[in-house]
Amino acid sequence: MLRWSFVVILLFLALTTELYSQEESGEASFYAEEFAGKKTASGEAYSPDLLTAAHRSLRFGIRLLVTNKLNGKSVIVTVNDRGPFVQGRIIDLSRAAAAELDILDSGVAQVTIHPLKVGEATELPPPPQTYFQLGAFRTQANAFTQARKLKDQGFQPHIRQEGPLLRVYLSCAEGQKTEEMLVAMVKAGLSGYLQSSKEPAGKDVSLSTN
Repeated sequence: MLRWSFVVILLFLALTTELYSQEESGEASFYAEEFAGKKTASGEAYSPDLLTAAHRSLRFGIRLLVTNKLNGKSVIVTVNDRGPFVQGRIIDLSRAAAAELDILDSGVAQVTIHPLKVGEATELPPPPQTYFQLGAFRTQANAFTQARKLKDQGFQPHIRQEGPLLRVYLSCAEGQKTEEMLVAMVKAGLSGYLQSSKEPAGKDVSLSTN
């Protein structure tokens, strides 16, 4: 009897470890407005304002870290429903969760989902830095010339040296949306290379006019 109990415990631990270590990748969608207030499979009423989700097999109450592969944004949701039942989709998000991942306009997105253990830290990773590269120069004089022009237009340019190149770029200020920066650039007659990832590699170069 003790032997069988020991085997059962080992199987339970193995299954639990597999459950929490397994990540999934696939398409996420979100609930339509018509489902607001309706009962979910767990018995709870669906609220568009809560960070919840539907999954086909993970237990109710488990928390998932969901990350949008396109923009790097993440949200933590609690599973309280079953679904989605569309081929290729792995999770249905509440409207609030979809807003956090910035997929309300697209309706769907490629995501990864990572089950969180009980007590596991819930601090979300910072979203990737969005910046516009406006030029790459081999001489400091040319890089500084462009940077000074940008300052005269009311922008706060950055210069970073990466190997032989000096890259001049603009970063979105804290709380500023990419679209707002883009509008400001268009009004100023600027064009640049949009990068929604880490800032350019290399070391910062201070403008002599700072």
